[in-house]
Amino acid sequence: MATELTSAMVKEYGINAGANVVGIAVSKDFDLAPDGFKPTDVLPECLSVIVLGTTFPREVLDDIAEYSASRNAMLTKMTDIAKKVEKRIKADGYKTKVISAAGGKCVEACPARALDDLASFGKKGCSRFFKIENKEFVIKCFSCRTICPYCFGI
Repeated sequence: MATELTSAMVKEYGINAGANVVGIAVSKDFDLAPDGFKPTDVLPECLSVIVLGTTFPREVLDDIAEYSASRNAMLTKMTDIAKKVEKRIKADGYKTKVISAAGGKCVEACPARALDDLASFGKKGCSRFFKIENKEFVIKCFSCRTICPYCFGI
C-alpha cells in the first residue's frame, strides 16, 4: 500500500533535491491545454502536477556564451532534481513521470530546432542563425529569447 503523500512531503522532497521553489497543481487545471500538452497525455492517471524551480543567474542574459553555458547546466540540474523527486515519490508507492526542463515555447519557436535536445544546444544548433564578427558571436535570430517570458526584450 502506498504511503499517503502530502503536499508538504512533496515540497520537502523538492527542496531537499535542490529546488528553490516547489508548486503543485491539480491535473484537471490543465484540461483546456492543447492536445499533447495535458498531464494526462503523458500519464493518463495523473492527478497532480509538480513544478520545480530554481534561480537562474540574471547577469548571464547579456552574454550569449555565458547564457548558453548557464542554460545547459540549469537544464541538466533541473532534470536531475526532478529525477530525485521522482525517485522519492515512487518509493512512496506512486506512479510519476519526469518531463524534461528542456520543453517549452522556446523549443517550438526555434527555426533551427536547436533546442530539441541537449546535444544540439548552443552554437552548434544555431549555426545557421549566427555569424562571427571580431571573434564574437552575433546572433541573427533570438526567437527563443523573444518568446520566453523571462527573457523578453533582451
